[in-house]
Amino acid sequence: MKSSDMPISTQCTLNSGATLPTQVILSVVIVFCNITGQKGTGWLVSGQHIVTNEHVVRGGDPGNVVVQFSDGTVHQVGEIICDPYTDLAVLELAGVVTYTPLKIEAKTLDVADKVYAWGHPLGYSGPSPILTVGYLAGFNGHFIQGMKTPQLRLVLNAALNPGNSGGPVFKWGELAVRGVAVTKHAPITPYLQSAIAALKNNNSGVVFTATNSQGGTTNFAESQIVADILQYFRDMTQVVIGEAITANDLISFLNANQIPWAAA
Repeated sequence: MKSSDMPISTQCTLNSGATLPTQVILSVVIVFCNITGQKGTGWLVSGQHIVTNEHVVRGGDPGNVVVQFSDGTVHQVGEIICDPYTDLAVLELAGVVTYTPLKIEAKTLDVADKVYAWGHPLGYSGPSPILTVGYLAGFNGHFIQGMKTPQLRLVLNAALNPGNSGGPVFKWGELAVRGVAVTKHAPITPYLQSAIAALKNNNSGVVFTATNSQGGTTNFAESQIVADILQYFRDMTQVVIGEAITANDLISFLNANQIPWAAA
């Protein structure tokens, strides 16, 4: 596709500086799970496979998950491969695309290394991804029920937000993926989190009916809309600390599922 045929946001991003990684911008996608309303980021690891987070497509299936490239084209998903323990997923596209897949670098990052990520945070829906820059602040052992050892994650002092999930993380000046953005830190006590969950699960009391843009209706109790509002403001909280899955865990997941990838 010629650059002049691309959406204006993509044209301007590609033309805004000679140092911008054109290959990365064109290989990063928005992932939409239409049945749940979830949106995240993904990236091309082979001509027919997209890496993202498992929680981005949780509750979806190939019939209701699509990806949109920076050129504005939308592609259907033929198969979804998930691992809820590592929070990784691969989407197999219905057809092969021509953009260059991103390579992966397994070499460990060092604390204070400058890093950057491309993605589609919050309400931003591109189609061109936007840049987030920060530093590797440290490491975290992420404990997952059912696993004997914690998952090692990269801790970034970067403004990752909902929507960045699944996006590639790079060392500054490099084009090889060093990690996969997975979450941001938004502190909340277990008590308050359980209170929001209780409100969300309560369907008694005054009931309202909402109509979406397609004409479908949903009934919800007043406590449920309160829970949605509280969760929304929590999602907006930003302490500029996020986490990323390591390249080594990504490589193990890809190899276990026989997904082709290339080393840097």
